[in-house]
Amino acid sequence: MCRRLRTDITRIRTCPIFPHKQATTIMADTAESYEKALEHLEHLQTQLDALRSTLPNLVSPLIKPQTSKAQLFADIKKSATTSTNQLASFRNDWNSEQTQQLLSKSRESEQKDPDMSKGQEVAAFGWSEKEEKQSS
Repeated sequence: MCRRLRTDITRIRTCPIFPHKQATTIMADTAESYEKALEHLEHLQTQLDALRSTLPNLVSPLIKPQTSKAQLFADIKKSATTSTNQLASFRNDWNSEQTQQLLSKSRESEQKDPDMSKGQEVAAFGWSEKEEKQSS
């Protein structure tokens, strides 16, 4: 899906500029929307990467020696709460309208043109940082 978006954004950037000002504005809006989509996907990827450590985080209080059962319970409770919150956040973002529209557009784009080779020219990461730099 990321490769599909990167391919589409490459096409927009390399497309010849139309003489109409309105067409240029539409292309800029489309490129901006693709960049925001890539930023959103990068955010989802970051959340997913964080979820990979869920089980080790849940088990870690059991492995290290504890001074008391109350401390063990507090550590397990803290790990479970943190993991549950991370999972709920990811689930909300995954089921969001933005993500579902993004997936739908990606499928449509892939059906129109399955060649994704141009997507390799666009960076896979750094979209969140780019947005932060532009806003500051």
